[in-house]
Amino acid sequence: MSSNNQEGISMIKSYKITNVCPSCAFKVEKALKKLKGVREVKISVFSERLTLTLTDEISEDIFDDIRKTCKKIEPDCVLSNI
Repeated sequence: MSSNNQEGISMIKSYKITNVCPSCAFKVEKALKKLKGVREVKISVFSERLTLTLTDEISEDIFDDIRKTCKKIEPDCVLSNI
């Protein structure tokens, strides 16, 4: 899914995220929002899904940046493509 808006092109990416508690999920969301190109972050602990709304300013290594950020907060979390 992608759409045009005033802040640039956005795209939605979803990943499977496991081994993260609700408290850590909140911290991960907060940290991921600080990454360049990340507009919105939602983690559903119940469905084990991380959903990001990204702008066209994302780096080529965005998956690695996301994974490193998650691991920094919750070392046991596992992030994978859906």
